[in-house]
Amino acid sequence: MAILFLAPSAQATETPAPQPANSSQAITDGAVTPYGACNSSLRYREVTSKSNYYETLGPQYHSINNSTAPIQKSFQNTTSGTVSASVSGTIEGGVNGAIISAKASVSTSISASVSYSNSLTVSATVPAKKTTYAQIGTSKWKTGIRTYFSNNNCVKVVTSTGFLDAPTSVGWKVWNG
Repeated sequence: MAILFLAPSAQATETPAPQPANSSQAITDGAVTPYGACNSSLRYREVTSKSNYYETLGPQYHSINNSTAPIQKSFQNTTSGTVSASVSGTIEGGVNGAIISAKASVSTSISASVSYSNSLTVSATVPAKKTTYAQIGTSKWKTGIRTYFSNNNCVKVVTSTGFLDAPTSVGWKVWNG
């Protein structure tokens, strides 16, 4: 079974993550404390894990082709909404701080939220004697993030850990069964 993630014919809109407010204690995004820099007043955030997954957003559509020749079928989404990023656990800086850290590690554009409308359509070829399925959804990244500082003895002290679930885009998953 082949699964394709296709961009919709109408564009989904992305809302960029707002920048974190200035605080008395800056957090530096990076995977390691620089050698010899054991300054306990500095905070660091690092990505500890990451995985990409697809989350469905609406009903599953299908088209059955009982003929001996392929046919073209268009599917149109009937739902609309917004998918927002969320944090589980505790991440210093919340969703916005987590997105800043994750963007440095994930090779795609994650967002605080993406919106989609009921005008998103996709066309597919339904092979002879087959059924083609289509479902709208979002590609998301689940990213583990922790914040730490290095104490005066250069020992890493973790101050918070959590996971960020953030969307990248909305599109169609189309497959034949």
